[in-house]
Amino acid sequence: MSKNRIDITEQEAIDLKENITEEEKDLLKNAVKKEIRKKHRKKTKYMKAAAVAACVLIVAPTTIYGKEIQRFFQSKWKQNIFRMEVQVTKEKKSKQNVSLDTRNLKQYEVTKEKSKNETWYAFKNQKINNKDFYARLIKVDQTIKKKFFVNDVEKYSEEEISGNKVLILSMNNIDGKKDHKVYIFYEKEGYILEIPSCELSKNQILNTVKNITVQECSKKDADKGISLTKYLKEQKGIKENKKLLSKQSVAKKQEVSKGYEDGITYQIQKIKVCDSVKGLSSENKKWRNNNAQSQLRKITDKKGKLESYQRKTIIYGDGFRAPEQRIGKTQTMNQKLVFVELKVTNTTKETKQAEAAPGICFAKEKQKGYEILNDDYKRPTAISKLQTNEAAAYFEESNGGYGYGFKSLKAGESEVYHLGYFVDEDQVENMSLNFYGRDKNHRVLKCFE
Repeated sequence: MSKNRIDITEQEAIDLKENITEEEKDLLKNAVKKEIRKKHRKKTKYMKAAAVAACVLIVAPTTIYGKEIQRFFQSKWKQNIFRMEVQVTKEKKSKQNVSLDTRNLKQYEVTKEKSKNETWYAFKNQKINNKDFYARLIKVDQTIKKKFFVNDVEKYSEEEISGNKVLILSMNNIDGKKDHKVYIFYEKEGYILEIPSCELSKNQILNTVKNITVQECSKKDADKGISLTKYLKEQKGIKENKKLLSKQSVAKKQEVSKGYEDGITYQIQKIKVCDSVKGLSSENKKWRNNNAQSQLRKITDKKGKLESYQRKTIIYGDGFRAPEQRIGKTQTMNQKLVFVELKVTNTTKETKQAEAAPGICFAKEKQKGYEILNDDYKRPTAISKLQTNEAAAYFEESNGGYGYGFKSLKAGESEVYHLGYFVDEDQVENMSLNFYGRDKNHRVLKCFE
């Protein structure tokens, strides 16, 4: 067939041959139909090829993007669930030697502290209270098949600064603080920068992050980024910690108990429950909290009588189905000052350090031992600062300073010390003096029968 063939319809072909026989007409019709079918098949083939080409054009940019970016993550938020889900896919090996460049961050004094396994950056600002924060690099060394979870998230915001994804998490906080966790994903370098806690606003966070970059450096100047594998092992929710002590670990109030040093014994000589702080010295060195007088004025009346307050119970969750901490019931609670006379004796033949102002715990007798009750309450700040379980709130014989709770006793020497503890009314009956031996054995001395 000629290259210059002109396509014609079936009827046009018949018209050109007016004098042909019926047999010739049939042959001509069949030839034209065959040519038309061939033409349709060719057109369909072209359409399929065009569709494939279109698909390639759609897929290609995504494929190229995946190769260009060395780290890729996805985040997903589920309503009414307090856990943020972030997926990290490792595509290439992280750059080996990197450090943070914070030279453009003029508003902070930036220092870094290197430990054996990681480097922490401290961002200090003396002019703005509660605006200091810490940060560390996480080295992406694996793909997280299971999602990377951050618990106890109230809400989140995804931003982008200088081509880096920024995840700002507003954390659930029973203290009412505007606490955030921040993650900056340096995908081209293979690192994640974590700011575990900061009270900056969203705009302050973004203004800070844009002035932090990750740069390649020498091995000597490199930061130690904690591996993502190790980091994930650290992520654990808060759990209630119920302790059960053996009956041998708990001494009755008329008995003695071994404490900080072997050979030091303790005996409660006298105990008194008071409604007032009247008669206690106002000298700062006798109080564990140096601002005690200011705190006392907030919780007492003009005559020194302790006032009641609203105590809120803290309920723990897993951070996923419920917040890690939330407020349960609120009740009106009266405070008591429990005044203890404690006899401390060095039974050895050498001078020893005695834990003369022990902390307290609340031990309740059970069938198989003593349960250390949780003291998980949200209290007004003034009360929290006075109700410290680390040591007595008041120590009459204290010299103050670093050695507030310790006294040096000569061989065979005994001393009687006068201690004050602030305790909620419903906890008084379980109050116990709390000692930790050098062998980490927990020893408790009950204050009441």
